[in-house]
Amino acid sequence: MGLIDFIHRLAGKSSPSLPQAFSREELLKYLKLNKRIQAINQGHNGLVVSGIKSGNKTGIISAKLSTAYGLTQIGRKQTNQDAMTLWIGARGDLLLGVADGVSEYGSADVASALTMLEMVERIKRGAAFDPDLVRSLQGKIVAINDAQVRVKCLGTTFSSAYVVGNQASIMHVGDSLVFKVKKNGGIELLTYPHSPRAMDNHARFAGELPYSERDTVRILGYKESAIRFFVGSRLPGEIPLIKIDLEPGDKLFLMTDGVYSPFLVPEDFIGMIKDAVDAGGDDQAVIAERIVRAVIKLPRARDNITLIVYCHKGDIAETSTSSPHGIKCLPLRI
Repeated sequence: MGLIDFIHRLAGKSSPSLPQAFSREELLKYLKLNKRIQAINQGHNGLVVSGIKSGNKTGIISAKLSTAYGLTQIGRKQTNQDAMTLWIGARGDLLLGVADGVSEYGSADVASALTMLEMVERIKRGAAFDPDLVRSLQGKIVAINDAQVRVKCLGTTFSSAYVVGNQASIMHVGDSLVFKVKKNGGIELLTYPHSPRAMDNHARFAGELPYSERDTVRILGYKESAIRFFVGSRLPGEIPLIKIDLEPGDKLFLMTDGVYSPFLVPEDFIGMIKDAVDAGGDDQAVIAERIVRAVIKLPRARDNITLIVYCHKGDIAETSTSSPHGIKCLPLRI
């Protein structure tokens, strides 16, 4: 049954008008979201972690692969509107992603979970990791929003990394960010917030990615809550696709804005990342947990907090048999 048919059924054949918006429960039922996420998570190739059905309102939810570790925490919000994915392809390729649902669009947690799930399902079916993938995700979300009469219900940021061998490809829309920490400790920003001032200054003083640590500090100095682009609304005319080489010991950090936005001084955020890397070495779980617990303590940490840390081990394919993984709830110790 198509989406429009579903709406007509909800409205009733004799009803002269369509309902103004799906309820969250109707969306979940129509999209079969919980069932599809469960199918991914019961396999041996990956995880999609969402706040929709976490069963954990106070702790930290973690997801683990042998080279990547993700954490999501509800923060001071009533619901967790973030989602993340860690998924292994048939060739040992690794797909990582974070999404932050846009609160103003209503079913924010559904939007972020659906985007992560659809990304995994499309890559599983052989889709290329390129801007057309993001456009297809956009098409899915927009189709649901266009079926609403007045109220748009789905919108989310999107940041993802696709690692094959010693190369990573990065795409993003919105203000969820991706960093690279080199084995020598240098930090590079691989994406930038799609907020008005950050975008204007991207064109003015830099214009090219990745950013150096100095330019990273400058970009993160522009604090704005508004974003120009996100999945479900507008996409950039040209969706950035960044390709970088990785060396053993390099690390990738994927994070929603709840990780970096509580820091008033960007240098403090950079320092916190470096301290966590120094303390954790090549243990991505120690690094991620140290960062999330540091952020939770900050007075301005009001948002959901989601972070994935990937430690590159060299040209060694991630495999489901050598990668113990699973989802667990951790007690919140700060």
